[in-house]
Amino acid sequence: MKRAVRVFSRAGLFKTPVDAWDITSSEHARKLWPFVTPPEEGPRQFVTWVRSSFDQKTGYRQRQRHFRRLGNGKSKNIQHFFEVQKEDWAKKRAETSEHKRAKELITNELLRRLDSGEGLLWSYMDKTSSDFAFYGDLLLNADVVKPEVRIKTPYDTDYRLDIAILGGNPLGSTPLLLGGIEIEFEHAFNGCKALLCRTLAFPLISIDISGMTIEELTKDWAKSVLSLTTIDDAQNRRKTFVYLHDLIYPQFSSFPSHGADRKHQFIIFAPTETLSKLTNRLTQIRDKLGYKAKDAAISPVNAKSQQAATQISRLGEVVGEDWKEYNSTKCLLLTMDRPDGPHDKERHLFHTLVLKLLLREEGCLIGYKFRPNITNFDLSEDCWLGGDWDAEKKQFSKKLLPKRLSVPVSTILAVMKNIEMTASSSTVDDQ
Repeated sequence: MKRAVRVFSRAGLFKTPVDAWDITSSEHARKLWPFVTPPEEGPRQFVTWVRSSFDQKTGYRQRQRHFRRLGNGKSKNIQHFFEVQKEDWAKKRAETSEHKRAKELITNELLRRLDSGEGLLWSYMDKTSSDFAFYGDLLLNADVVKPEVRIKTPYDTDYRLDIAILGGNPLGSTPLLLGGIEIEFEHAFNGCKALLCRTLAFPLISIDISGMTIEELTKDWAKSVLSLTTIDDAQNRRKTFVYLHDLIYPQFSSFPSHGADRKHQFIIFAPTETLSKLTNRLTQIRDKLGYKAKDAAISPVNAKSQQAATQISRLGEVVGEDWKEYNSTKCLLLTMDRPDGPHDKERHLFHTLVLKLLLREEGCLIGYKFRPNITNFDLSEDCWLGGDWDAEKKQFSKKLLPKRLSVPVSTILAVMKNIEMTASSSTVDDQ
């Protein structure tokens, strides 16, 4: 199957087709998933992306990238599918000597960097969302490096993080989860992990140790592998990969900004009760960290006049076609300074606390403006554009950041429960 349809996009549910060839890696597919069969294939069913395969001796391609129906004849619905995957995942994660050794070496290397103040700079490119790199310091504001930390997910399952980066939490006694490390034997597709990545408001670095022996897992390997976020092997498969939720893209973006242009704005559509709760919680975070209202403006917008209704409509057009389903008369604007690079401790801490809250709060559809007063001229364009003006194309030359950052977890689960799983193993593959 050469084409599929993305379940969620700024254009709305089941509105964005995707070609298998446009997906560059398993990590890329995991970020865009879930996919379903296109309309001409009959009732919607989940599909997964399958990468190209090559002959190890000749280098010739043996199989093209394609989509494959997801299911093995046992999973009739999404809930059962995830239960099966969870069991399979647990078996695969049963710790081998290589996994244990890698985790120990990387933990020790992180502790060494933390003690020496060296930090851990990472970088990541997502050309579908920005022409500028995302970058940060995984150990910024960190106090503790701890292996085997369990985190709760919205999917009624716990997730065991191989290594967690923890820091002090100004809002309470529970440590703040700032980053994570996953050690994998391959960057293979896993539906549970694809959905997990939609819930994490921190950078997650995935390290592939497939094919490595105990002898190859050394201190020198640990020192180098943590920074290899942009280096590919001969078959274009990264050994180290950074997962970022779109919601935290603005926090870690490297596109240049100065002065007043450093202010950016998050647009939040949610039920009225949720917006009121968020306003109170955001104000508490702002006050606790010592920010003034002018430095972090929390602005409810109500359609009490024609002018305000027009403003809300224009903000909704930024977020996407379905904004009225969340709240057609009210939204919340959060305007604050972008962090000034990877070492800006105060602004990064503020963003981490705020974005964790937005991702955790029920029912929030979140959009973005890289400048508060920017005009959304091209409604169909999913990303904000900037850089030099291209006179021939009549648009700016660079992608900056997405206009839509997050869909509520509850929406994701509700939609996915209504999609068929493959009921027969006869549909395992149809290239």
